[in-house]
Amino acid sequence: NVDPRSTPEFKNLDDLITRFKSTWSKEFKEPISSDGKVDPTLYLASLLPSVAVILLHDPHAEMWSSTCSSAKRLEEAAGTIMESIYRISSTSFDILLLDHYSSFCWFMAGMALVRILKSKIDAGAHIEVIKVNSEIEVIKHILLRLSERTIIGRRQIKLLNEHFDNEIGIQSFQSQANTTELDPISGRPKKRTKVSEMLNIAQGTKIGPGMATFDGPIRLR
Repeated sequence: NVDPRSTPEFKNLDDLITRFKSTWSKEFKEPISSDGKVDPTLYLASLLPSVAVILLHDPHAEMWSSTCSSAKRLEEAAGTIMESIYRISSTSFDILLLDHYSSFCWFMAGMALVRILKSKIDAGAHIEVIKVNSEIEVIKHILLRLSERTIIGRRQIKLLNEHFDNEIGIQSFQSQANTTELDPISGRPKKRTKVSEMLNIAQGTKIGPGMATFDGPIRLR
């Protein structure tokens, strides 16, 4: 089978996405000015290349591989969107004034980060697990703010929470409890750090069917 990423069409499209923002005039490169003023149209435009990268590379990303270029591109794109969220959150701008597609971009970053988080948990990368989970919480928070005033925001936070629960939630704990990995040298069961421990949940917090998962208070009631 031919890897689509090796085809000229894929490479040309990927290159076009990469070069897109570099074609903008200098005065249009920053959607948020130094004094906190936001250009809603330019803000959305600045997010679109990252969403395009996620849509293009997500089907091909092998998150377990340290050499997978698509996995790296996925992480970079999600990181770029996170930076835009941090920047607009530091202003007094009312996010309801943004184009609705902006929240879709945040949602796509959240979906990508869930996949990244799952790979970090599987790799036992404790510090990175906490970092990525906190980024997902930031996206949940801004979508929750939007959900208080728009139907689309409510739908997006609901879908993101459901995706998080399906990929990372209670099922992850159940699979850990039912899976024993043996040390190849000693033949003894390996000691595995629980997902809850990676996410720095306070000792004594119980996690089980019917109880809240470790994704914090960002839930729709």
